[in-house]
Amino acid sequence: MGTKLFEHKQTRGMASVKLSTITPCNRERLELSTAKIPARSVDNSLVGQANARIDNLFDCGIDLFDHQCVGHRSREQEEVGGTTTEPAGWRKNGTLGTVGTSKTITAFIPRGYRGEPSAQRGTHMDKRIRTGERFSRRRLLKVGAGAAAAGILAPYIARAAEPIRVGVLQPFSGGLEVLGMQGAQGAELAMLEANEAGGVLDGRMFEFIRADDKTDPKTAVERTTELLRRDNVTAIIGPVTSANRDAMMPTIQRSKSLLLYATDYEGGVCVPNVACYSALPEQWINPLVPYALENLGKSFYLIGSDYVWPQKMNAAFRTQAESAGGKIVGEEYSPWGAKDYAATLRKIESAGTEVVVTTLVGADAITFVKQFAAAGLNKKLKIVFLGFSENYLGGLSSEESEGIVTVSNFIETLDKPEAKEFVAKVKARYGDTAIASNTVDAHYTLTRLFIDGIKRANSVDPTAIMENMVGQPIMSGNGEVVLRPEDRHAVLNVLIAQVQDGKLAVKKDLGRIEGPNQCG
Repeated sequence: MGTKLFEHKQTRGMASVKLSTITPCNRERLELSTAKIPARSVDNSLVGQANARIDNLFDCGIDLFDHQCVGHRSREQEEVGGTTTEPAGWRKNGTLGTVGTSKTITAFIPRGYRGEPSAQRGTHMDKRIRTGERFSRRRLLKVGAGAAAAGILAPYIARAAEPIRVGVLQPFSGGLEVLGMQGAQGAELAMLEANEAGGVLDGRMFEFIRADDKTDPKTAVERTTELLRRDNVTAIIGPVTSANRDAMMPTIQRSKSLLLYATDYEGGVCVPNVACYSALPEQWINPLVPYALENLGKSFYLIGSDYVWPQKMNAAFRTQAESAGGKIVGEEYSPWGAKDYAATLRKIESAGTEVVVTTLVGADAITFVKQFAAAGLNKKLKIVFLGFSENYLGGLSSEESEGIVTVSNFIETLDKPEAKEFVAKVKARYGDTAIASNTVDAHYTLTRLFIDGIKRANSVDPTAIMENMVGQPIMSGNGEVVLRPEDRHAVLNVLIAQVQDGKLAVKKDLGRIEGPNQCG
């Protein structure tokens, strides 16, 4: 959808100039104001360019008064004497107008931003107006109208190099919003860094468009179609659940665009335009089972959310455990949004369980672990939590999380130079309280592979990009990784970790593990 910066109608020598914008939060048209000026003052060539697709002048700058684009900010900065310093990570997005004779209000937005809000309104929203005074909405609109009438907007209508649009399709609601926000941060961090370095292909910038799949397959398909047809994205980064990914796959295949999937999954995807920076069961389960049998116990109760990934992961765990002399004493699946696990906890306690293996996800996993601890089972039994990361620690007390064992490709406390560098980047960008989890690292690394693929291909053709993404080693937050050419899956470095004193700590560094060829 194009954004019209202003439009005009000529009547008897006068031009009616309407300043308006498509708001990025809900894509509704917001008419700011209308002014009449002599027709000779309107440069028709500029009007034509304005009606073409250009950067939204206000992005979240105007929208922050009404919509709060979560995770995206706008700053207005005073320009005195014709000079303004761009804040780090921001780009100049237009001149809103003049104040007096010496001050110009200049809008700044994050480099590459264009997007939709998450469910967590208010997060990361910077509402400061850096002019030495607060601007009322009325005054801001008045300034905008004056700018349009005076032609101040003209320099920003000149069309820049067409941006490379990327859809960030994540669950910003529906129970997995924490994972969705983490995935978005990782992907966007990589694109922001690329923009700050000058972009790619002689200055083309990345424009990322957030879309919420609501942890729902039908919605995921709808958002995918919008990103491809309306926004003309080159690639989509996401989603989280296998159910949503599988629902999207036919649309992705027909469009021949790229899908960049960066969540651990059950395996089985062999599609030329899909890259999976994703741990397979063989990369996580196969090394985890011997560790569990040796250190935790030999009888296991399996409980997961009722969809494909938990079922396949538990099937792999059962196969490995039973072949090595372990015993599965129970297995069950819980519907989304379950609130009461009392009956399950009774079964676990009476079944002779030594280790509970959970593949519950999101808020359901938090609910289960809290009730498990409240029943006192955390004093008697061990928990192996697949998919666990620092994201979950904030929802659990130290006592509730203590002793949880997991397997991962990255943890925030990893004592390696590349890990420390990555954690520092995340916190520098998103604040000291930001979490640098496996989810962030996976999306960040896969997006960097995508960016490097564009550079090597010297093209935004999806086929050429993919050909140049594979077989090229890159440093992740935990060692060097690579996408295999034969199936476009990642060879990863794997860790077994355990919660100790409220933090994940490495128990065993398994090094590089290569899963089976998914196209074999």
